[in-house]
Amino acid sequence: MIRSGACIMGTLLFAASFSVNALTSNDFDPRDPAIWQEETATPYPLTAAPCEVRHHPDCATWEDEKSDIQRERERRDQRRLQNQYEKYSRRD
Repeated sequence: MIRSGACIMGTLLFAASFSVNALTSNDFDPRDPAIWQEETATPYPLTAAPCEVRHHPDCATWEDEKSDIQRERERRDQRRLQNQYEKYSRRD
């Protein structure tokens, strides 16, 4: 009898919580475009970064147009990859 009373009280509390939520309206309008617009990750717009930091279509693609920093970075990357390849290929 105690279990059935507890079940009934739980059911009433559960139903009451739904009715309270139904009474409070939160004025959600799915047609509002402000809800669906994505927010930017940074509070300020991204500025044009130099090619040494971030690649974009304006970056130089030919070797003659690249800066010394870009050439050095690419050379180090190529050397690192080559060393990794040689290191793992010798494990026969």
